[in-house]
Amino acid sequence: MSDATLATDHGADIIVIGQAARRWRHWPLVAPSLCAWALLLSWSIIPTLPDLCGPGGHFWTSVPASFATALRINPLSPLFLSWLVMLCAMMLPLLHVPLMQVRANNDARRDAAAVAFFLIAYVTVWMAAIVILVTLTSLLRLATASSALAGPLIALGVAAAWQTTPVKRRCLHRCGVAPMPRSSLAHELTAARHGVMIAGACVGSCWALMALPFCFEGTPHLLVMAAIALIMLYERYGRPERMAGLRQE
Repeated sequence: MSDATLATDHGADIIVIGQAARRWRHWPLVAPSLCAWALLLSWSIIPTLPDLCGPGGHFWTSVPASFATALRINPLSPLFLSWLVMLCAMMLPLLHVPLMQVRANNDARRDAAAVAFFLIAYVTVWMAAIVILVTLTSLLRLATASSALAGPLIALGVAAAWQTTPVKRRCLHRCGVAPMPRSSLAHELTAARHGVMIAGACVGSCWALMALPFCFEGTPHLLVMAAIALIMLYERYGRPERMAGLRQE
């Protein structure tokens, strides 16, 4: 076999390996997400607010009693843990590009630390947002307690309206392709700042969609979560211009 043939075969092998690596490059994010989905299916703590009435049955007088009872039913630690698992399930597959930016230091140890700082900052911003979303949806459910469909329909209308706004489109663009800023700070701190920026953009893009699952309990909560996750995946990767951008990574 000639040297030219060997070189051609070797080049073909490299191309095949490269194509396989590109196909498998998302698995470090997809695999933990699938584990989180499995955990949610087998063990789910979903916030509940009982239908309570305060003195005279007025909405604002019933709110403190309803929230106090909800906190007794749902201890904070497992509640926050369930929200963290929810974030892992829904958001990890969306972080391929930002994490590739964070891992561009060519130093395995520093890259690992930078990824950890990025994820901590990202999750912190999202957990704060979820607390606000749960509070707002809980108030909505209390205000519409007389009708089982009113609260979800209002939340769906808000989400549909938000999807059409220029702010939504700008935030969606930023949370997918925003460059990691150059900084004189340590790489880990720059990664943390990038995590805050990306999370802020993602919250701006997805907050209305992410509120929808909290309008439901039990199995409907998980079904709506799955539907919202698919919508967000399509927004991030399903559009031709976004796929073209990812192929250049």
